[in-house]
Amino acid sequence: MRTLAAVPLALAVCLSAASTCLADQQITLRDPKLPLWEIRPLDRHVYILSLEGEWRKGFPDRDAEYRINIEFPDGTVIEHRPTLDKMFRKGEVQVLLVQYQYEGHLQKGDTLRIFITKRAPASEQNQETVDQEVVSNGLEVPWPLDRDVVRHRPYTRFSEPEPIDAFHVPGEESAKTPAPSIEQPATPSKPIDK
Repeated sequence: MRTLAAVPLALAVCLSAASTCLADQQITLRDPKLPLWEIRPLDRHVYILSLEGEWRKGFPDRDAEYRINIEFPDGTVIEHRPTLDKMFRKGEVQVLLVQYQYEGHLQKGDTLRIFITKRAPASEQNQETVDQEVVSNGLEVPWPLDRDVVRHRPYTRFSEPEPIDAFHVPGEESAKTPAPSIEQPATPSKPIDK
């Protein structure tokens, strides 16, 4: 009898804890399946995975320090700052996958867990840093990433529009995703006689 009475109480505690976690979630991450952007700083392989985030409470706190975290299957967590602060505040999250960091932690078929944490600034009375709090959902991404690799930043919905007079080097692909093709008429038009 006592266990039956404790079940509703335990259920209420679990539901209140879940609603508290959902209330603290400030950004929801999703994967738009964009190509990987490869950069080569100091002759290292760095792949940038572009994700989209939807801020729930308007813009993020300007005084807080945000970090992008990558959790590997063995429990190792690597974090880095947002690469482009302006785009991060709009919702574009760029995850840096550095080759020497992920080589020993991943095997084919594993999944990465990506989430965002926030640190509140230290107050004047308390100069110590405040613990991190997770402010996003944990997005799981399968490894290996079966995507195209490009040398330019992929175009996202948060990107500035490409200028109409942009110069592209011949043989290099544009950073913008290709425009949808326009269907040609089925019959060719006749030339005009002079």
